Amino acid sequence: MPYARADDTEIQYEVRGNGPPLLLLMGMGAAGDMWGDAFLAPLAARFQLLLPDHRGTGRSARGGGIYTIARLAADAAAVLDAEGMLAAHVLGVSMGGMVAIELAISRPSRVRGLVLGCTSAGGPLAEPPRRSTMEALGRQGLFGVSQLLVTQDYAAKRTGLLTRLAVRAMAHPVPPKVLAEQLAAIAHFDASARLREIVAPTLVVTGDKDLLMPPENSRVLARAIRGARGVIVRNTAHCFFWEAPERAATAVADFLTPLSPVPV
Repeated sequence: MPYARADDTEIQYEVRGNGPPLLLLMGMGAAGDMWGDAFLAPLAARFQLLLPDHRGTGRSARGGGIYTIARLAADAAAVLDAEGMLAAHVLGVSMGGMVAIELAISRPSRVRGLVLGCTSAGGPLAEPPRRSTMEALGRQGLFGVSQLLVTQDYAAKRTGLLTRLAVRAMAHPVPPKVLAEQLAAIAHFDASARLREIVAPTLVVTGDKDLLMPPENSRVLARAIRGARGVIVRNTAHCFFWEAPERAATAVADFLTPLSPVPV
């Protein structure tokens, strides 16, 4: 597995597929291998996917210093540097969506097309989940509150996928300290006044039954980012890419493909 040097640590990442580069940034408490193959496979047929582990998750070391969204954005840029890429499409979900927002604002030339899934810009316009939900997530991690990640109907019908992902997550568990740091980074993130600085064509995606990141946050993003489009993946919760991988991948690919450079 290749790695990128990011200030005082190494960011591990996976590369799969062929085509224009697409950097995928996962959410809180999850490594880059938690997207689910049913979502990644159709994307890998059209793009070269870069799947990093955020610092302190998966195979990436924590390093020192303060854990912030801005620092995670610098880590993401380091992955592009390691691959010798001037720019890439960027897809981020949940906390990874915040990282994608920061990357698009602070390094606009690095982001060709932007997809923001189930995320928020933070600040006064954000609609947070209940405090008890965030506290439970901080204590138990991603799968400790799995009933909030997918709808009850999906959990009842497709427990096999959730079990496989849970086993995968346990291979490299995220330390409680890192989960707490990620929660703090999310809580302190506020790009609400800077959304107009995003120049990359943007698609905002959400599940209509998301309790962890209420869909109103996506509506705020779609209204505030110049020219942004919005897609609602019906009958899905926070992890819409698990529940409806084909629909989600099609929406992403159809949006990004026209923005990709034409091969010569």
